[in-house]
Amino acid sequence: MNTRRVSVLCFVVLIGLAGCSGLSPLGGDTSDAGTATNQSKTTDNGETDEADVSYPAGYAESGITDPATAADQHRAALAEHDNHTRNLTIVDNASQTELQVTTLVDDANERADSETTATRSGNQMINGMEYHEGGVTYKKDELVGEEIYSTSEEPFSSFEANRSNVSDIDALLANITVEDAETVTRDDETLHRYNATDVDDPEAFVSTVQPTDIDAVESFDATLLVDEEGLIREFRSTTTYTERGETHEATIEFRFTDIGSTTVEKPDWVENAR
Repeated sequence: MNTRRVSVLCFVVLIGLAGCSGLSPLGGDTSDAGTATNQSKTTDNGETDEADVSYPAGYAESGITDPATAADQHRAALAEHDNHTRNLTIVDNASQTELQVTTLVDDANERADSETTATRSGNQMINGMEYHEGGVTYKKDELVGEEIYSTSEEPFSSFEANRSNVSDIDALLANITVEDAETVTRDDETLHRYNATDVDDPEAFVSTVQPTDIDAVESFDATLLVDEEGLIREFRSTTTYTERGETHEATIEFRFTDIGSTTVEKPDWVENAR
């Protein structure tokens, strides 16, 4: 590894925060669990007639029938596209911390560009950037204007898996109880929307920036949007809970956007990391 410090400031990248969500849709074998093939009719308000709807493997009108199959189907559907963008946001009211991770992935050319930003009490803690190309990962970390550059070698598959933070998506799906599906149309695309108000393990949906010992859950609300291929486009959960007599709220959201239309370009700062 070649590391060059722009200053003598010791900067510890808290990228581990991104892993606290337990969300990461990559890897895994696909499952063949057939889907019902029907036709749907869109209503004037953007919702679709539920009489004839096609659900992806692992899903049904009644909910998530097989979380492991649904997770595998997500990975398989994502692998069918050359590129995509991932967005992860964690807001933790207890620690007054907000974490945002945006990763642009070009699977066809094995390139990726990722940025992680974390703030606490409105003050920026982390601004970390990473770019991967040709088996090399370039890093730039900033803290209050100070910068650290570094490079390391790793395969693209490793970079992609380590920055996705979603290897346990099947556990996430198994942890919630969803209501009957609604089918909506957005940008001429049919999406299945599942809402959940029950959760088995609420701590899995609370950002563990610091140890959490939940006394009680006051409310839990989650929304899952999945397309007809089984690709999860958006998941968002809000947990209101009490800890040591105080009420807190934690929100987790991840989205897959610009599927098939994401472009990854080498940032200018990479030259400083060589």
